[in-house]
Amino acid sequence: MVKQILVWLLVAWAWWALIYFSQGVADMFGRVDWFERNMWSTRNGIISWFLIIIIGFLILFGVFPVSAPVTDTVQQVSQ
Repeated sequence: MVKQILVWLLVAWAWWALIYFSQGVADMFGRVDWFERNMWSTRNGIISWFLIIIIGFLILFGVFPVSAPVTDTVQQVSQ
């Protein structure tokens, strides 16, 4: 139970840091015209790209399985 609370606090802090520092990152790299036109601001675009990267890593390491493992879909060959 304590572990889950600590993990939740860590995730909540990471979200806060992402949102808080996204303005600084946008200021550092400048405005992106595509984000300004389609996502209302560069800050929204930066947060979206961070989310896409994080979800990609979670899928890569198997936290979010997107397909069945090969052993479940391929018949075993008996000899």
